Amino acid sequence: MAGLIWAVSRFVIFPVLSGISLLASLPIILLSRLPWFANRDWLKATLMLLAALVSIVGPMVMIVHDVATEGITGDCEPPWWPSWLPS
Repeated sequence: MAGLIWAVSRFVIFPVLSGISLLASLPIILLSRLPWFANRDWLKATLMLLAALVSIVGPMVMIVHDVATEGITGDCEPPWWPSWLPS
């Protein structure tokens, strides 16, 4: 039952966290539309890349948190897992 509650909570939290990340990236997108930034293609591209990275940070943090707290199947650590994170 606890696993079911955990899974249902993830179906609720994941979209909310994704939406918050998207809202956090909107000011960067709006900033890239200003005339000073829009006239410089390299700066506009950099800001758009930054906005894309900000929009995926929330879901990625949640996935890493879940792997750190719940572990992975078989209670084994992936080879890339840092020793300072809980397993």
